[in-house]
Amino acid sequence: MNIYVDGEEVVDLTISSSLSVDTISEYTSGSSITINSPILILDEALAHADHTYEGTVIDDTVGENVVFGDILYMKSDGKWWKGNSSVANSAECPIAAMAVATIVADAAGKILLTGVVYDATFNFVTLGPLYMGADLPTHTKPSVSGHTVQIIGIALDVDRMIFNPDYTFVEVA
Repeated sequence: MNIYVDGEEVVDLTISSSLSVDTISEYTSGSSITINSPILILDEALAHADHTYEGTVIDDTVGENVVFGDILYMKSDGKWWKGNSSVANSAECPIAAMAVATIVADAAGKILLTGVVYDATFNFVTLGPLYMGADLPTHTKPSVSGHTVQIIGIALDVDRMIFNPDYTFVEVA
């Protein structure tokens, strides 16, 4: 892994344990690295491996079977359920999370709150805003009366997105 601080490469290494963000210190094999600069390190695998993600993840319970990439909302029962923009009266809003694992109903699993996601089946045809679709992100803004419009992220390319849902949503008149 290459590490960059303020745009300059610091060291080429593989991290097998923890990385703390504090100050750059001396690195020797097996030691930890600390960094004193605001940075963002994205795993190179995220650009190449299917069903990968980085971001803020929680372990929480879903109310129905979900798979990687399903967009989720919190129902009044305290469980995460798949959201769909075509449900009338914005009943399945706001979308606030994405499943990043296969999770069976009434079980806990990995749920992404914000981050970068790679899925080879996304196939976004335009870059830019992504909306709540039928269980999955879509680049097509809902336009049918009664459907819900909520921006949930930005397409970076055909298979990668920044998942960062805006909790504001409107229903198409």
